[in-house]
Amino acid sequence: MIDAQLVPFGTSGTTELFTPWFPRKEDNVRVVVELLATDLGKVGVELVHKSSEDVGDGTVMTGKIEVSSVGRSNPQEWLGLKELCRFKITATSTESPVEDGWVLFRLLSPEWFASVKA
Repeated sequence: MIDAQLVPFGTSGTTELFTPWFPRKEDNVRVVVELLATDLGKVGVELVHKSSEDVGDGTVMTGKIEVSSVGRSNPQEWLGLKELCRFKITATSTESPVEDGWVLFRLLSPEWFASVKA
């Protein structure tokens, strides 16, 4: 879970942030993002993962959550996670030309679940 975070994007139009690496709790996860308030922006969340012995930035999983109006996203599931995970958060302007703005968002508690074995 990430408590409410205010992320400005300025006149560049985009700000990218990464959470610290954390160990996965199960093979799969379901995540919901809530946009609490915005000033001319939207928030995107992706999941990055890697094996514990790997160096580098990891691999971005397929699937992205994007929320551009106040409210909750649909749940996004990421399956087959490696040992370490982190979130890539992108705040982006929805205006053209780009103006200063911000997003206030939070990640609700992730739902971790194991793969079914036959």
